[in-house]
Order: sequence, then structure tokens, then C-alpha cells
Amino acid sequence: MHDVAYSIPGYPTHPGFLATLSCYTCHVPATGALVFDKLIYDVGSNYNVSSGEFRVPATGRYLVSVRLHGGKSKATFQLVVDDQERMWTKEEDTNDSDKEINSQVIVVLMFRKDQLLYIKPGYFNTQDDRENTLYGSAYDPPSMRSWFSVTLLTTAV
Repeated sequence: MHDVAYSIPGYPTHPGFLATLSCYTCHVPATGALVFDKLIYDVGSNYNVSSGEFRVPATGRYLVSVRLHGGKSKATFQLVVDDQERMWTKEEDTNDSDKEINSQVIVVLMFRKDQLLYIKPGYFNTQDDRENTLYGSAYDPPSMRSWFSVTLLTTAV
């Protein structure tokens, strides 16, 4: 493995992206990718803001970070790799009428070049008007209450 260096603190110069939801309150789709459509940065232009998919540009280890903040719910979220549900599922069960879901998962995973990654929403079950909602950007610059980020850490030799 080769280490990948940063040249400006806080901003990567190697493949990776950070995207959030552009709407303040966003409806979660029943199927398909959850599209994080407000791009903060995309080094290498590998994230598609229309489809919510990231194409892995090089074989290596990647830091994957997802934060989901939303309405009252019991929900699952999955990282999908090459159209197969993989890696992890995060479930939040609020059971509290005033509590909102607030999930964050950070993992380091190995991916092969050209694999396709996206976040898929899973099961939702709630009894109020905030059913199937996530909160996105509240301000500009965004508060990023929900985000999806993938960043190359090391490449494979």
C-alpha cells in the first residue's frame, strides 16, 4: 500500500467526495439510491449527483462516512456495492415520540477499481407526518445534517 498525502490541510487532493442533501426536509425514496445532490467537493469527478453513485477510481482502502438525520422512524440504511447490499446496516429505533433518528457510520473498506457504491434506504416505520424524511442542508454553507462521503486513503500496489 502507498500512503496518499494531503497538500492543503482539510482538503484532499486525491479521489474522494463529500455530498449532502440539498433540501431542508427530504422525502426518502422507497427504492434505489439515496441521492445526495449537493456536492461540497469531488476530487476526480467520480461521484454522480444525479444518481447518487460513486465509481471507485483506483483499487485501495477508502474511508466511507455516512450521517443520516431525519424524522421519527425506525430505519435501516445499506451501502450497496455493485448492486449487492454489503458491508453494514445501521438501524435506529426511536420509540420516543419526540426523538429523531441520527445515525452515523464511519468505516474503512477495501474496494476494487470501477466498483459502484451508493447508499440505499431500507425499512421505515413511523406514525407521524415526518414519515420517510431526512434533513439535509439548512444553510449555505450547509450545516450538512445528512451526508455521504468516500475518500481514498491508500492505493493497492
